[in-house]
Amino acid sequence: MNTASTTTAVPVKSFGIDVETRSKARLIRELGRLVSTVEIADGGEYREDRHYSQVHVTTKMTEPKLEEWLCGNSRIDYVGVFERSQEKQ
Repeated sequence: MNTASTTTAVPVKSFGIDVETRSKARLIRELGRLVSTVEIADGGEYREDRHYSQVHVTTKMTEPKLEEWLCGNSRIDYVGVFERSQEKQ
């Protein structure tokens, strides 16, 4: 009798988050506390406007759940979320 348990793999997605630069460190810190976060990277400031930056996150959250989490976090001023293609990583 085989008693080995099987686990269902949770899909992992990579997103970019456009965020005000002054909120970037807080966003990285708070994403790092989430169990669903797999990896976080500072995507740097926009050359055209240093008031805005990107944060790259690999997570088990869906895009709607990530947006919901960001909207519910009033201490982070973010602009938007976009899915990063596997080719660019």
